Amino acid sequence: MCARLLTSIEPIGASRSGEWKFVRQRRLAPAAHAHVRRRLHMGLDAAIYSADERRLASVRLGNVAHVAFLRDLAVQSLGAQSLVAARVLYSGTHSGDSIRVTELQPLSRELQVLADSPQAEMQTFARELVELVRLASINETPIVFA
Repeated sequence: MCARLLTSIEPIGASRSGEWKFVRQRRLAPAAHAHVRRRLHMGLDAAIYSADERRLASVRLGNVAHVAFLRDLAVQSLGAQSLVAARVLYSGTHSGDSIRVTELQPLSRELQVLADSPQAEMQTFARELVELVRLASINETPIVFA
């Protein structure tokens, strides 16, 4: 059996999206790892919320390195001023900003271009985000990054 250092993150409260904010780690006994939250991975998520702030859908865009990789591919195909490069993939750590409902249609057009990329990672990104854009359009809600 492999010995691992297991830690628990103590919550300080929930954010608007229901995600927990964490501040302190403490060691756990090996049997206690079952309740450790899986939301500890750093990276970028895109989500849509209902009027009563329930999460309707979300897409994991990736960690900082993966977002930078996708941004480089997007810039090659669409240019640095595209919505995808300038508003979605500009940083792997941005949060709290959003894509307005009026920007969903132009974003969808850019994602259709990226869906034809020869890179499998870009195809997956575009396909998942197109679905989120579709749901955001139906629900008339912005896409929020966290």
